[in-house]
Amino acid sequence: MNDPEASGALFPTSQELAAVMFTDVVSFSSQMHADEAKTLADVKRDMSYMKELAETYNGRVFKRLGDGMLLHFKTAGDAVRCGVAFQQAMVNGFGPEDSPSNLQHRVGIHLGDMYVSESEVMGDSVNIASRLQSIAEPGGICISQTVYEIVKNKLSVKAIHLGQKELKNIAQAIDVYRILVNAVDEEPPVTKPSIRFADRLAQWKSKVDPGFIKHLSRPMKLERLAEQAKEKRLLVTGLALLALLVLGLGIWGMTWGIKSIANQREAAKAETVPTLSRSQVERAISGKTISLGQFLGFTPTGEIKRKAILGLKQKSINPITSNDGKTLYQAQYSMTYQVRGDGRYYSVYLTYNESSYVTKVRITGPHN
Repeated sequence: MNDPEASGALFPTSQELAAVMFTDVVSFSSQMHADEAKTLADVKRDMSYMKELAETYNGRVFKRLGDGMLLHFKTAGDAVRCGVAFQQAMVNGFGPEDSPSNLQHRVGIHLGDMYVSESEVMGDSVNIASRLQSIAEPGGICISQTVYEIVKNKLSVKAIHLGQKELKNIAQAIDVYRILVNAVDEEPPVTKPSIRFADRLAQWKSKVDPGFIKHLSRPMKLERLAEQAKEKRLLVTGLALLALLVLGLGIWGMTWGIKSIANQREAAKAETVPTLSRSQVERAISGKTISLGQFLGFTPTGEIKRKAILGLKQKSINPITSNDGKTLYQAQYSMTYQVRGDGRYYSVYLTYNESSYVTKVRITGPHN
């Protein structure tokens, strides 16, 4: 009898540099206690969608860990893009019903050396990704300094530096970043430093005639001293109010400018993203052999006679960057097929370039 341990089936022996991702459901135990059947169904639905996304971004699921998953990606960029797409879909909706998830997930991503086999992945990098997931916010993503340095100039994502964190069972503290999943996420506001009263008073003194300052040291009547003190207080108060007014107008103008630029960028981005017509999608599908759950060939001359597209609706479109730096677009369509009189729902994923040339077609389903 062969010894699986001796053959290396249980222990990875190939070392490689790769990205690893951990996911976990927030408050899983309490939700199981409240409604076990519903929670398990929600977890299964979310995990199924994450598996589809991982395959889209050149990744794979190594194992499911109860309410979490361990995933492996070839590049840090693919891992981050997949994590952002997953968290956005959990909020904005996905699947045939295009409905959001009832659960919240945490995601941690790290890049490093690890030992990999067909069914297992081990190493310190895996432990770091797991710890990063544990400190992420509900619905959030935490990445390591290594991942951030790679993706900061390549992906259109923003991140906030959370500082160095001591992670459990990790020898040295590492720098952690939080990905801003949504375009209008809570980014720290940029404000100008407040002007100190002492600085304003020093500026005022520098502009006063030195002779007047010297005159103050001479004997004066109490009434004159009180009058001059009142005048100075009014002047300083006026200067302070004017400074606050200028500061407020500056902050308002800067905020308005940032929002205006963001709106212009979003508008320009929407105009440049091409969409596919129904006929383009149908032509792309008809040129492929598709697996619909159980294998059923789908060709222009064969099974097409007893199948027909009843409905085709575009659900989402996202720009992505290919390995050679070119801009591609990942679109998702929801279709209704007529198969022997039965209506089934399928998800179509098409990748195409700026010329609307389809480079990849993938269909999953049927869905309930």
